[in-house]
Amino acid sequence: NSTTGHPSNELQTAMFNFNPNTNTDVEGQTKVLYKHPSAGWKAQTSYSWLVEVQPDQSNSGTQNIVLKINEGSKVVVDATISDVGGLAGGRMGVYCQSQQDVIWSRMATECI
Repeated sequence: NSTTGHPSNELQTAMFNFNPNTNTDVEGQTKVLYKHPSAGWKAQTSYSWLVEVQPDQSNSGTQNIVLKINEGSKVVVDATISDVGGLAGGRMGVYCQSQQDVIWSRMATECI
């Protein structure tokens, strides 16, 4: 959760200067919750993904983020990420910085 929020130069700098090789948080701006140890995106390849956020019933103040990513019928990621402190709510979006010509399609959000 960014302490300055969006839009802000601090959040922009934290996102644009992200180095995937160091996988580090930027205090007060960004927190890396998950990085796959080896997988990357393939050009001209369709991926489907699902993100669900649920309270952790056994640990108050913690949320579990279920992340599932498929490349066709092949499961690329099936992970549950524990997020202590959880999400504050608000905006959700997708972001791509390092690839050209990305197409986002058939996107939907649902709050249940």
